[in-house]
Amino acid sequence: MFEINLPPRAASRLALCQSYGMVFRIGKLMRILAFMHDRYGMRIAENISARAPTDWVVDQLAAPRILPPIIDDPLGFLPAKLPASDLILHLAETAQAAQLIPGLVTLSGAKVVIAPVDNEA
Repeated sequence: MFEINLPPRAASRLALCQSYGMVFRIGKLMRILAFMHDRYGMRIAENISARAPTDWVVDQLAAPRILPPIIDDPLGFLPAKLPASDLILHLAETAQAAQLIPGLVTLSGAKVVIAPVDNEA
């Protein structure tokens, strides 16, 4: 077992995340798939790539520009093969693109998705 000395604020955040069952890998490859729609998402993905540890891989995938209001088969709108990922960052800004998340998870094998929540009501 090894010990890591973290600043108090970081240590409390790490403890909170671990209390929710999140597991953090230290010194291991982290594969992130950034799913974006426009320049906003691209800027975030490029910022993460530029500042990420050297053992992280950040892949980018552009969302289709035109999507129907309701998507029954998300796999029909995605490439047949996606890079294996641990984390999906959903940076697309439309409700239709959010319907592709199940397909992204299926094709990439990701265990975690970070996506915005929107209430159109």
